[in-house]
Amino acid sequence: MIMRLTRIIVGLVGLAVLGFGAWLVWPLLLAVPRAGLSFPAWLIAGPFVHDGLIAPIVGLSGLLVLRRLPPAWRTPVATGSVVSGVLLLLSIPHLWRAYAPHHFPGLNDRNYGAGVLIALAVVWAVVAVVIAARLLRARRAHHSRQRRKKTRTSTRSPSTKPTNNRA
Repeated sequence: MIMRLTRIIVGLVGLAVLGFGAWLVWPLLLAVPRAGLSFPAWLIAGPFVHDGLIAPIVGLSGLLVLRRLPPAWRTPVATGSVVSGVLLLLSIPHLWRAYAPHHFPGLNDRNYGAGVLIALAVVWAVVAVVIAARLLRARRAHHSRQRRKKTRTSTRSPSTKPTNNRA
């Protein structure tokens, strides 16, 4: 009963937010006659392109790549891939339309291509450092286990041959 009530409340809140978004978009559709067709096409095509093309390609390539990596590398590489994807998605407007008018003139007078490349280099440098730290920690753990095995066997008293006292 409580779960059903929660779902109904969440659904009503979602519909309210959807209505508020439509109310905000409506003046845009009326103000620009050309936007009447291109804006809804953009709203509909974006999710279809993402869900039907980009997400499956990224998901399958991620599975193929991560299965071939050693276990110590999987989480850092997956994290680096996700962060790289977000950086690339955020940079698309500035890389795609380099000479478009900008809303914040002081923020846009820079080389965004170089900035994205530097950010990606930093992300993958951090991934490399994390992988190196994991491998070093695993190697140290392996060596300490080997030392413990050696010290256990060397601290035992040497076995003496049993003597035959039946003489």
